[in-house]
Amino acid sequence: MNADLIARGLSPLDVDAAALKAGILMMKELRRFAGKGADFGTESTLSARTYAPLIDQWKSEGYLFHLFYIWLPNADMAVERVAARVRAGGHNIPTEVLRRRYDRGLKNLKETYLPRADVWTILDNSGPSYRVVACGRGEQKEVFQPEIWEQIDA
Repeated sequence: MNADLIARGLSPLDVDAAALKAGILMMKELRRFAGKGADFGTESTLSARTYAPLIDQWKSEGYLFHLFYIWLPNADMAVERVAARVRAGGHNIPTEVLRRRYDRGLKNLKETYLPRADVWTILDNSGPSYRVVACGRGEQKEVFQPEIWEQIDA
């Protein structure tokens, strides 16, 4: 599930105006799926810890938490990607919001979400195709791109 896509459906001409409502609807849907015992996924920058208590609850109910983190080397690249998306007709995210989300997302990845993950994979998205940086299951970890892992784990 993706709150941005929900917002676009609610208000195609002013996505930002529907962002809060979209986030609320998405959280309701996540809870609904979990209540049914269904498998589901969602997208997040991890810039907030909103999902942490939900993940804890869902894990206590038997869910496994699989985390895929799409890494960029810096916030500037995220700004460039959003600018390209806007040029192609997509929605904008203000530069200061992108920079804040980048820093918080990386911090929360390490401090909040990786420790909760049953299985995780970090992918480098800085080039023309994804590269697996590292992956893990429980206490086991395998690093494929040590120079990038050092930047993430610093």
